[in-house]
Amino acid sequence: MKILWNIVGLLLKILSALMAVALLLSYLSIYINPEKIWIPAFFGLFFLPLFLLNILISAVWLIAKQKAAWINICSLLPSLFYLPLFIQIHFDNSAPADTSPRIKIISYNVHLFGLLGKEKNMVTLPGIVEFVEKENPDIVCFQEISTFDTTSVNRAFRQYPYHHYHLNFRKNGAFFGTATFSRYRIAESGEFTFPNTSNRCSFADIVVEQKTIRVYNTHLQSVHINLEKTALRLQQEELRNDELRDVSGRLKSGFIKRAKQVNQITGHMDTSPFPIIVCGDFNDTPVSYTYRKMKGERNDCFTEAGNGIISTYKSFWPAFRIDYIFSDKLFDVAHYKIEKMTFSDHYPVIVELRIKN
Repeated sequence: MKILWNIVGLLLKILSALMAVALLLSYLSIYINPEKIWIPAFFGLFFLPLFLLNILISAVWLIAKQKAAWINICSLLPSLFYLPLFIQIHFDNSAPADTSPRIKIISYNVHLFGLLGKEKNMVTLPGIVEFVEKENPDIVCFQEISTFDTTSVNRAFRQYPYHHYHLNFRKNGAFFGTATFSRYRIAESGEFTFPNTSNRCSFADIVVEQKTIRVYNTHLQSVHINLEKTALRLQQEELRNDELRDVSGRLKSGFIKRAKQVNQITGHMDTSPFPIIVCGDFNDTPVSYTYRKMKGERNDCFTEAGNGIISTYKSFWPAFRIDYIFSDKLFDVAHYKIEKMTFSDHYPVIVELRIKN
């Protein structure tokens, strides 16, 4: 019996060490370009579950008064620098006497405006229109719009006289892509078309209070994984191996394509003559090369003004943040929130910025 317990103890210690190594690899994911080595990006995607598992393992070893606890405790220490990306506490930092110009922005992946079916569309598009009217932003960045006629979308959002679409034509006859709507004049616009994908990025130079700002509307590489379908297939032994290979292949491809896309976008940003605001669905968590590269020296509006634990995507675990708004240092972030709505698998990100004098 003693030999059995020794074997069990050894296996648990090996498992503890593996979980510690996995967490350490997740830390490295923000620095390593997935084009060169993609494995750390996989662990970065699961940073939060790995963090919680290492806490649990540490607690078990401490209760058992085992020195092995220090392996996982040490692996947890760097997480102190990463946790603010997922949880924040801020008080209202708006100043009533502050007369600085403000911009309110919404970034929202609308999941095709409900065009997956006529009945859904009858609810989704009017619901999103009503939400935008209630929030009354100055600029709206939509990702994953789908429409057979942009005129109807312009009519739905007629309070915005300026707009820029970046669309491609799909087999079903609809147009798919991104759209930027603005209350202020768009002086110039442009776009990126990435190879072998329908994901895309556009920019609009918008004149606000005699100042021109460049707003990027981004939708980075999707992985097209149906979580419910994957969970069901993993439960079936005859399908499990094929599903694991398929999912890992999709994740690998997504990590590499996003790295290429973000390098292309940030290269363009470096040439911008105007202050920058970046909006969009990055399809990556804050512990990723994509996030670090895109953010650069800009403000992450959540870490500047968000509160609590935020999810922007409906998922199996909380704090799954893959939709962002970043802003240059010209702006102070006055407010940040998300609105949990049922019109899409994403939630809209709503930010209010102050333009510094």
